[in-house]
Amino acid sequence: MKTIISILIALAIFTSNSLAQTDSAITASKYLGVLYTGTYDQDTNLKNNVSLRLGSDAVLPIMDQLNLNVRGGYETGTGGNSAFGKFYLEWSPEFLKCYLGYAPRPITLVFKPAPLSADGQLGRSALKPIPGSNLGAYAAKEIIPGKLSLMAGSYFLAPSKSVEWDGSIKYKPGAIEFLLSGYTSRINRGLAVGFKTAAISVTGFTTSDSLWTAWLNVKTKVLNPYVSITYNRNRHKYGQIELGWDKIFSLPYGGAKVRAGMSYECQAKLLNTFVQMFL
Repeated sequence: MKTIISILIALAIFTSNSLAQTDSAITASKYLGVLYTGTYDQDTNLKNNVSLRLGSDAVLPIMDQLNLNVRGGYETGTGGNSAFGKFYLEWSPEFLKCYLGYAPRPITLVFKPAPLSADGQLGRSALKPIPGSNLGAYAAKEIIPGKLSLMAGSYFLAPSKSVEWDGSIKYKPGAIEFLLSGYTSRINRGLAVGFKTAAISVTGFTTSDSLWTAWLNVKTKVLNPYVSITYNRNRHKYGQIELGWDKIFSLPYGGAKVRAGMSYECQAKLLNTFVQMFL
């Protein structure tokens, strides 16, 4: 049922461009991406994986200062099928922005790539454990325009029937943006810290149940190298150390782009190659 609903939402939002042409208040964005990954083990055996991800985000005005945010997405491939989405109200008076529904957490917005994006489809191992959307509410306030902003929220965790409290801070005094976000509940706690510049992105994430991850990405004119690490503190064991690079090329038609890359997983001793086409 969830799959069917998400597909219907995605298809409905895909038609919103025609509505946006007659009503400039409606905004919509679409994503379509195909990802191929070839993995070689120590014996040079090749394992192929292909996935297709599509979906849309839309902001639909209800009344003055009140909008409905909707996302519908679907992925299918050799790894199976999955559906995802969001559905929440946005109230935007001058002094504060408030969100209610199945919405992203503050830590999700600050550190996790959007599902309907090229980075979201790739799913870096160090960023995957960061929680995503859930049922709840949060508020956002820009304290110093362009420099300091805060977010805080509360979410209901259905499996454990508990409440989670979330918060984040973004501070950009100059060329460097500093990021801090965390959450706590009676079953788990998590903290993420990082910073970003035009060329470098660094994220560290830890949870109370022994997980630790680190992500480093550098953008250059030639290649974009990255490092992705996961570590279990209780077992004193690395889950994954991945060293890689990628490069994005723009195609001369349709606004499409191609990303090609390669990585090596040190623990599993696997060589990964991937090609991604998206628009």
